[in-house]
Amino acid sequence: MFLISPSLGLRVLVPTVAACAFYLLADLHAWVGLWAYTATTLNMALLFGLPAVAGGSAWVGSTLRRAGVLTMARQTARSRTWVELRLFAELALHVVSAVVLVSLGAWLTTARLAVTGGPDLQGLAARAAICLALAAVGYALGRRWPALTVVPLAVIGPYVAVGVCLYLDTDLLAAVTPLDDRFTPFSRDLPLVHAVQAGAWLLAAVGVVALLAANRTLAFAAASCAGVTASLLVLVEPADRVHVPEAAAPTCVDGATARVCLPLATSYLARPLAQDVDDVIRTLPGLAPASAGWVEEYVEWGATPQASWQRVSDRTVADGYDVTWIPEAVQVGMATGVDHGQVRLALVSHLFATWTIGRGEGGTSANEALFRWAVTELGLPTEGDDLHGTLGVEDLEPPSDDHAREMEWFTALSPEERSAFFAEHARAIRSGTLSWSAFEKAPG
Repeated sequence: MFLISPSLGLRVLVPTVAACAFYLLADLHAWVGLWAYTATTLNMALLFGLPAVAGGSAWVGSTLRRAGVLTMARQTARSRTWVELRLFAELALHVVSAVVLVSLGAWLTTARLAVTGGPDLQGLAARAAICLALAAVGYALGRRWPALTVVPLAVIGPYVAVGVCLYLDTDLLAAVTPLDDRFTPFSRDLPLVHAVQAGAWLLAAVGVVALLAANRTLAFAAASCAGVTASLLVLVEPADRVHVPEAAAPTCVDGATARVCLPLATSYLARPLAQDVDDVIRTLPGLAPASAGWVEEYVEWGATPQASWQRVSDRTVADGYDVTWIPEAVQVGMATGVDHGQVRLALVSHLFATWTIGRGEGGTSANEALFRWAVTELGLPTEGDDLHGTLGVEDLEPPSDDHAREMEWFTALSPEERSAFFAEHARAIRSGTLSWSAFEKAPG
């Protein structure tokens, strides 16, 4: 027989799941696909989850107090400590279920894309433990005061506690709680740190429940152990993280004319990126290199990983790929998703003197007209914020009537003729000095 009914437990489970899910879904593409980002995002979701846990637990405690369940429970032959631990264990079942449901949903979402790594089980334990500690505090408050008074206080309390930790020391929060906003894709916290955090917060929860049972001996022992453990955690520096070198290992994918090399953890982005490069090369033959290599090394490592990336770069050059074309604006080695329209715009803009586009007077320049043609051929926008954000140019207007014939001639060229035109005038296009006189074969 459950002393806390499932319907009452839902007052904790549902708000907690909803609050954490809101945080996760608000920036979904920032963490899906990378286990390290997923773990960090789950930890930071506690900013929304802890108030829901504390408030829901306070509501449960207040409801039990009004319903007389506590009086009936104390009439059993069991000790008061056993009764209080039994009640909290039932509440803890719903709290842990909420944490597991949220984590499982995030893990399954990331597992669909991730190519290396796995769930952070120690992080799950730490998240569950701190939620249990906050649940114990909220539950204890609810046992003493009405829900109308205590629930708002329990919801606000976690934010105040987080603010105090941040005010005292920016590293304190990361040391004693799973709340850590260091989004590092190829490293993670030392597993022992999360395990010790879990132990400390479980001891804190036991201490609060022992106070409810008026068991001062158990409360003092649990609080003392939790305090000693927390003191040890404060000595843990944020730099105490373990690197995952296999996640940063270079992994290459070859397209028709492109080779894209990314860290293994983000290698699922390589094939679609290679397709982007292939499409731009196919659209602008003679202007774009015949083949391009995109080697994006991750250098925040020791000498060995850097040496392996250097070998990959050297081999790509030796294989005849141009590694100088891809602009820094489209580096994605630590990203979880890519806006392929932005990537293609950046690739095209690197072939044109985009700083000269939209700045001329007296009509559309030849350079701008060709740039607009290239952007249109790739199905990309010629106006709007997407264009401005990537290139820093104004909306691309169609060529004026004075030069309509030249553009009609250009668009009628065969792929071979267009390639020859681009090859002949590549220097002028890249420097922004192309003039309409280059279209000398156009009828006029």
